[in-house]
Amino acid sequence: VCFVGSLFVISVTTANAEFTTIKHETCGGNFNAVRVDPCPTLPCVFKKGMSFKMETDFTADKNLDTLRMKLIGNIGGAWLPFPGFRKNACRKHGLTCPLEAGKQYTLQASLKLQPSFPTLETDIEWSMSSRDNHTVFCFRVPIKLVD
Repeated sequence: VCFVGSLFVISVTTANAEFTTIKHETCGGNFNAVRVDPCPTLPCVFKKGMSFKMETDFTADKNLDTLRMKLIGNIGGAWLPFPGFRKNACRKHGLTCPLEAGKQYTLQASLKLQPSFPTLETDIEWSMSSRDNHTVFCFRVPIKLVD
């Protein structure tokens, strides 16, 4: 079951990035906001060969020592991983593990879209889970890859 959350309401500028809080579908976990740069409107339109950034604010609902991320896209009905996406959420994503229950954190990630990626309009799903498969957050955002 997916729920629609957050609206287009805020832009935050951080180190040459223009993050926009976007509408998203929730697919699990608990988080406060999803921001994407660049994405002034949905679907997020990304040119192949460029990089995009995503941030999400979440509150750890339990102590977490190992976290892994997944970024997948729906290609022809199959959910496939994006090549080049770093899976270890505890390194180079603004987090220092272990995380403490009850504290709020911001996770940051970026991905370079390879020129060889297909031109398409689809949904991407970004999720983070613990070693015991506890979903910390999961959301879906519509995107369009263009030449």
